Amino acid sequence: MSSVAELRTLVADIRMSLDSGESPCKIVDALVRERGARRRYNCGSDHLRLAGVTASCTSENHLLGAWVRAAERRIAKETAK
Repeated sequence: MSSVAELRTLVADIRMSLDSGESPCKIVDALVRERGARRRYNCGSDHLRLAGVTASCTSENHLLGAWVRAAERRIAKETAK
């Protein structure tokens, strides 16, 4: 599992890329290439695993947002301990 600091950095980097208008699909491709993310398609939904956080979504364009929300939930859970 990744540290809270690493997750916060990933979330901030992803949000910055999205805010700059970069395509979510291109961001996911870069995360797979550069950060070791795993992406797969199964039974009508896309799945993304990065830094110990997994998310799934039926829309490829919203997969990254689902991952960010899952990462934020993990951060909140870890900081509440």
